[in-house]
Amino acid sequence: MKPNNEYTLYQMLEKYGGKRAWLRAHASRLMDSLGFLPPGPPKFKFAEFRRLVFVCQGNICRSPYGEARACQLGILSASFGLNADTGREANLSATRIAKQRGLTLDSHRAKHLSKFSFETGDLVLTFEPQQLAQLTSSGVLPDGVVADLLGRWCSPTFPYLHDPYGLSDTYFTACFDRIDQALTHLIPFIPSAFLPR
Repeated sequence: MKPNNEYTLYQMLEKYGGKRAWLRAHASRLMDSLGFLPPGPPKFKFAEFRRLVFVCQGNICRSPYGEARACQLGILSASFGLNADTGREANLSATRIAKQRGLTLDSHRAKHLSKFSFETGDLVLTFEPQQLAQLTSSGVLPDGVVADLLGRWCSPTFPYLHDPYGLSDTYFTACFDRIDQALTHLIPFIPSAFLPR
C-alpha cells in the first residue's frame, strides 16, 4: 500500500492534473465563491443563448471535446483556441479517449481566436479563469456575446479545469467526465440552442 503522501500526490495527478493544478483548482473555487472571478450571466439570460462556444488554449483537447459532446446532445456548438495553431488536428489522446466515449474528433481542425466569427446569442465557455478574464477584459467579445466558466456547472463547481495535454488517460477521463457533467447541468437552461430536428 502507498504511503499517504504518495497516494495524495497520485490523486492530485490523476484527478486534477498535478499538484499545481490541484492548487489552482481549489484556489479558483475559493476565489469564485468570494466573488473575485469575473461573473457569469444571470440564470434568466440563459434561455436567450443560441450557441455554445468552447474555448481553451490550443483547441485540440478540451474545447473540441466540449463542442463534440454538445453537438451529440443536440446543441448548436463551436470552438476555438486563444493560442491555437489553426488547422491542427485534435490531440491523439483526446481523439482516442473521445472515441471510447462515443465521440469522434477525427475531422476537427483547430481555429485561432482571430479566425473565429462570433454570433449574437453565443455563450462562450472557458475552462480556466484566466481564459475568461482574457476574453472579458480585452474587448474581444462583441455585443450580444457573453462568457462564463464551464466548470461552474459541475457539482461541486470546478472553475479551473486543467489542460489534459500530455497527461495520463486517467486524467483525460476525469477532465472529460467534468465536461460531460457540466453540460448535463447546463443544457436544460438553454432551449434556444437545440438544433432543429
